[in-house]
Amino acid sequence: MRRASAGAALSDPPDTSPSEIAREFGKKARDARRLRGIHQSVLADRLGIAQPSISRIENGLVNPTLSACAQIAEALGCTLVLDLITDGRPISENIDVTELDDIITTMQSTVRSMMESIRRLEEHREKIASTRNMP
Repeated sequence: MRRASAGAALSDPPDTSPSEIAREFGKKARDARRLRGIHQSVLADRLGIAQPSISRIENGLVNPTLSACAQIAEALGCTLVLDLITDGRPISENIDVTELDDIITTMQSTVRSMMESIRRLEEHREKIASTRNMP
């Protein structure tokens, strides 16, 4: 298999220093690779790049593109998850209005069913009470 040094997708963007995001991604990629018992050289082969490039990524020395991150995640059998934060909460935590309507409808149905059960229990209790009060 032909090895590229880092390939366009995995090279440093010009005039960009490694970022905290790159370091965090590299750490997580290394943790996932080790958890799966995969050597850097095996991962490099899967990606068609040189092993030193894997080391540089894992050590946060390069800023891989999102596409490269997705390729690395896939080669590790992982899913790359991205999220945006608004008002201190991930966007993924925001519930779709349609989903919220479905939840409310289900809850209303459950409450109606519970109220009907309570009504029947009260009727049953009244019957028992009136039976006990009979001479």
